[in-house]
Amino acid sequence: MKYKFHGWLALWYRCWTADRLQRHGLANHAICPLCNVAAETYDHLALQCPLATSVWASAFRLLGWSPLPPTPTSTIREWWPQAELATRVADRKTLNSLILLVIRSLWLERNARVFDAQSSTAAEISQRISDEWAAWTACRRRMARE
Repeated sequence: MKYKFHGWLALWYRCWTADRLQRHGLANHAICPLCNVAAETYDHLALQCPLATSVWASAFRLLGWSPLPPTPTSTIREWWPQAELATRVADRKTLNSLILLVIRSLWLERNARVFDAQSSTAAEISQRISDEWAAWTACRRRMARE
């Protein structure tokens, strides 16, 4: 449920990124903690950031897919439905699960950098996603047998 809830927060731009903090008059760091170049917005953090782009490429390779990749101007609200439409109906649940896993993993990495002063490389984030995906897949297989 925490992945779905984060997905809902993302689609409604309710995650506390720098742009949202600023709109509410709260202190913020303004720059994306993943790339230290662009302004931190949820769309940048999840789709446009160079680190995010690398993680997305690895995530799609994990499944052997090449669906509609995010572009430098993609927004989460536009890209997600477009990616679903570009995916076979039978694979849409898998795509949605992967999207939820990737955006939450990127959010957790952002938080680790902001609050704990710890950072991981794109390869390390991708490995954690791969490990989590393997656990989800094993669980799904186990449930199908029972």
